[in-house]
Amino acid sequence: MKELENAANMKKGGRLSHAGRRGYRALQEITTLKRTEGYQGLSVLVVGPTNPEQLHLSPDGLTIVNADSMIRDQFKSFLRGIDFRKGVFFLTMDKTNASLAAAEGLSSLRVQYPPRLRKGQELTMPREESILLARLVYELAVEFGTVRVTWEDHGPHHIDLEGGWIWKSMEHWEAWQLLASDLDPGFHKALNRYVDGSFDARRFVKEWQKLAEILSE
Repeated sequence: MKELENAANMKKGGRLSHAGRRGYRALQEITTLKRTEGYQGLSVLVVGPTNPEQLHLSPDGLTIVNADSMIRDQFKSFLRGIDFRKGVFFLTMDKTNASLAAAEGLSSLRVQYPPRLRKGQELTMPREESILLARLVYELAVEFGTVRVTWEDHGPHHIDLEGGWIWKSMEHWEAWQLLASDLDPGFHKALNRYVDGSFDARRFVKEWQKLAEILSE
């Protein structure tokens, strides 16, 4: 939690840095797990306090050199206080910590960072999988800070969505909210077509006919 707190406080020019947005995104995931009944078998809890007197700092005073061993000791102490171990795993993103935990008899799982997206990189997904477009846009906005959604309708149109604006609070994160920072008049035109959660089916037929004509050429 200390690492998440440090990351969430990282800013650049008054705005959350990439590490800051990822820190808040992790906190959002934790609060979601804690309050969502649909995630059966998952639990988030504090397994033990940290004694400040046991901390050993590096010579520059910036790094806790025995933090990993303290975390493992807390986890083992927690396991001794419960009457089951099946389904209880020690999760870490540290390769060395995962290896040491396994050597100490813990069921360790190393969670690896996904490769970071780069500008211009194409996204592909297996045909058998699906994801909500809104979820994809949200994750891209958190990753890059701002994402621009564009479309053609008698000319180019766009809307810019921010994932970490200056006054964004934890309530905004928990609600999965983005900020529309820039949009052109075409957005309101597109929004007016969306009524009571449905589109005019005749418009889909019209667009499909246009696509069929293009493909037949």
